[in-house]
Amino acid sequence: MEAQKSLKVECLTEDEAINLFKKKVGETTLNSHSDIPQLAEIAAKECQGLPLAIVTIGRAMADKKTPQEWERAIQMLRTYPSKFSGMGDHVFPVLKFSYDNLTNDTIKTCFLHLAIFPEDHQILNQDLIFLWIGEGFLDGFASIDEAFNQGHHIIEHLKTVCLFENDGFDRVKMHDVIRDMALWLASEYRGNKNIILVEEVDTLEVYQVSKWKEAHRLYLSTSLEELTIPLSFPNLLTLIVGNEDLETFPSGFFHFMPVIKVLDLSNTGITKLPAGIGKLVTLQYLNFSNTDLRELSVELATLKRLRYLILDGSLEIISKEVISHLSMLRVFSTIFKYLLSKRNYISNDRMVERSCTSSLSHPFTCFSHALSG
Repeated sequence: MEAQKSLKVECLTEDEAINLFKKKVGETTLNSHSDIPQLAEIAAKECQGLPLAIVTIGRAMADKKTPQEWERAIQMLRTYPSKFSGMGDHVFPVLKFSYDNLTNDTIKTCFLHLAIFPEDHQILNQDLIFLWIGEGFLDGFASIDEAFNQGHHIIEHLKTVCLFENDGFDRVKMHDVIRDMALWLASEYRGNKNIILVEEVDTLEVYQVSKWKEAHRLYLSTSLEELTIPLSFPNLLTLIVGNEDLETFPSGFFHFMPVIKVLDLSNTGITKLPAGIGKLVTLQYLNFSNTDLRELSVELATLKRLRYLILDGSLEIISKEVISHLSMLRVFSTIFKYLLSKRNYISNDRMVERSCTSSLSHPFTCFSHALSG
């Protein structure tokens, strides 16, 4: 009975995948143009070794005998794989079996969430769990420790059923075809293909930016500095910026995000608090980790609903006055040198002790030990 609960993603080697793909395409098509054998190898690699995808796509390409048809198909596989013949009506529904047999909606939601990251993106388990907590997926626990334990349990379960993959020590990622299926499930399968958007292009076009109005979750690794058109994010719940060279945001970028809950600017090049961030009054999770940010301005004090503030590896000083205004703060995770109060600097050890007890005007959970230990 246990074997019926998941479909293990057994992948072929690159040579095996190419040979199987060419077999399904057939010699007649492969010999119809000198460019097609090389294009067939490129298409086979897009299947990431997954036999079901290789067979489905190989059969679909068996009657394509011009390089132009092959180039168009490869582009479709890279951008809208669910639109490719056989993927949305055969491959993804079969892979969906493992998703359908996940034991509860929380695990399903956590699985789909990882699709917000680009292909081959690896993420630390603790960072992923913190995002799940920030999203509210792991609410209902008496403590952050309990929520973290549940997050680890979910990751292990998703690895057991082959929907997540180990990618080094304490890191996970998705197989590319599994990720395509997750995006299909989260968006097109439910009638809105723009619910989750991942923008990685070097130069944004107007039509791409226009889709942001529909997005619920958005990952940006593109350059934003030259955007001049008015921006609006009426449905955006989550924004993750993955551009380590990004130092500034366009004027007004944060002015219309009326329902945003999660903002992750970690590992970017910002050096000061982005203008307008104080307008994000619905924000519950804010991450500035591993940036060149050195001080928080008083604008942050307007974020009255903020529950999770992650600052690891960034700030040197922080005003106690700013933190004391964040009355709903539950987690203040940071590894920095000094906490600035009105009268003195507090060393990191004393900061950990006092921020967990009486240094601020309200209680919250300090997570520095758990993250650094």
